[in-house]
Amino acid sequence: MRMKLRDIGRMLGVSVQSAFQVEGVGVDTRSIRPGMLFFALAGVREDGHRYVAEAVGKGAAAVADPARLPSGLPEDRILPDPDPLKALQRLASLYRDRFSVPILAVSGTNGKTTTKEMIAAVLGEKFRTAKTAGNLNNHIGVPLSICAWETGMEAAVLELGINHAGEMKSLCEIARPTHGLITNVGKGHLEFFGSLEGVARAKAELLESLSPPGVAILNGDDPLLKPYRHTAPLTRTFGFSPDCDFSGRLREESGFPVLEMEGRQIRLRTLGRHQAANALAAAAAGRIFDVEWSRIIRALEAFSPADGRGELLRFGDVLVLKDTYNANPSSMEAALAAILSLPETARRAAVLGDMLELGEACRPEHEKLGERIARSGLEAFFSTGPGMRHAAEKALRAGMKAVHHHDSIEALCASVSAWLRPGDGLLVKGSRGMRMERVVEHLAQVPAGRRK
Repeated sequence: MRMKLRDIGRMLGVSVQSAFQVEGVGVDTRSIRPGMLFFALAGVREDGHRYVAEAVGKGAAAVADPARLPSGLPEDRILPDPDPLKALQRLASLYRDRFSVPILAVSGTNGKTTTKEMIAAVLGEKFRTAKTAGNLNNHIGVPLSICAWETGMEAAVLELGINHAGEMKSLCEIARPTHGLITNVGKGHLEFFGSLEGVARAKAELLESLSPPGVAILNGDDPLLKPYRHTAPLTRTFGFSPDCDFSGRLREESGFPVLEMEGRQIRLRTLGRHQAANALAAAAAGRIFDVEWSRIIRALEAFSPADGRGELLRFGDVLVLKDTYNANPSSMEAALAAILSLPETARRAAVLGDMLELGEACRPEHEKLGERIARSGLEAFFSTGPGMRHAAEKALRAGMKAVHHHDSIEALCASVSAWLRPGDGLLVKGSRGMRMERVVEHLAQVPAGRRK
């Protein structure tokens, strides 16, 4: 975004005469640069108004409630608004109107970010493609992503993340996507959605909110999405079932998935069937946008997952599948299948932290996971967190011997390090709040010679 502050004020219905040149927007002073527009958002722990002076000192302008600002700030750097969050959302919605390009929104319980990245890579082979940075997928992140679009963009891929009913409709009112892709429906945020059917209904708000031409791209293997196949004006399906519009077959080479579609082979660098499903979705999106197969294959074969989303790391002679960004029962199942397919490993173990936001389903879902681990063939199970204590106890009752539960991350790291031998493979996973990346950081610092 490159606009005069007075023009932004005119868009928002605020009289500002400043000729300050705005180049980008932000909500965190740590990343504010000269020329940016800082929105002083009020959060649970912090109020952005406390940092307006800092933002201005860094060469930025600010959207803020003037009643909450100290005196002495330059008037040509302040756009007054009593609700900076709503101002950010309004600005993004109005700025979006300047682009008459296809906008593909990606949602689903699992795989949103990876699928978004894969689609952006595929579409980027043909179009100047904008994409959501990282996981800026909520009521703040989506407006920030839209405001980052640049003139000349030919397509955009947005990630939409929700944890309450009604949120999807609100995000779509801002972004107004023309295409909507749902990766799957799983047991995520059950505390707020209540059931899998509730999750599906909330995700399907995307399909009801599409702007013309209104193309839905759905996982045809997911029975919970079947009732919504006629919600959008046009629906295309992807999956491993032969009756899907874009049908794929899966095989493995040295433990890694090879996706076969329409006589083509795509050799992926990502581990697990779930990653192949993400790639299948991206290939389907590419074909809908008329991207040539050679370009689709090139993009997907070069793709590597983002930090904490299924990265395969090697520390000396130990392989680690780092999947620490988030966790729910569905993604845990997929990650366990991936570690069990890990090539060239002597022993395999899972190092898991709690699955959060499950509400009343917390104990039963963790117990189901513990039983699944006990009969999985893994040699050991390490865990931390009150939910995973239930999983560990269930695994022990189910007959698994090498089960190690720890209340602290320090004890967990020490236990894992003591167990490891050269040639072993680990899955490290948990919900974001558990910060399981600390285990991976510890392993990276352990000299290979200190392992058994």
